[in-house]
Amino acid sequence: MKIYGNEKTKLVLSDKAYEVYSNTDPLNIIEEDDGTYSMNGCFERYGMTAEDVNRFFEELADIVVNNYGVQIDINQALNLMDEEIYQELDAKLNPCSNQEFFDAYCEAHEEKYGEPWELAKPNPVY
Repeated sequence: MKIYGNEKTKLVLSDKAYEVYSNTDPLNIIEEDDGTYSMNGCFERYGMTAEDVNRFFEELADIVVNNYGVQIDINQALNLMDEEIYQELDAKLNPCSNQEFFDAYCEAHEEKYGEPWELAKPNPVY
């Protein structure tokens, strides 16, 4: 796994995602001295903010973050979701980002069951 960003915007990329996109022009990823990865400044040339780049990589890496800062693989999360809640949110929200869907699901799950969803907890157990 590769870490993109800094301490505040840390995002883990799968090795496959890193390999594919590190050689894609203009999205050239470079390793910084501190061991994190950056976009080599090219996003400014295309009018992209750091937030735009982070959003791109979040979607690319299929990573969402719960309210405690725990990174969750959205594909694993989708497999653990209540089907009824999933269907309701899918019809209501899509298109939306993985993070928006995850956040809405966590809220809807707690409303339905009266307790936080496992993946919304500080130490989720899959």
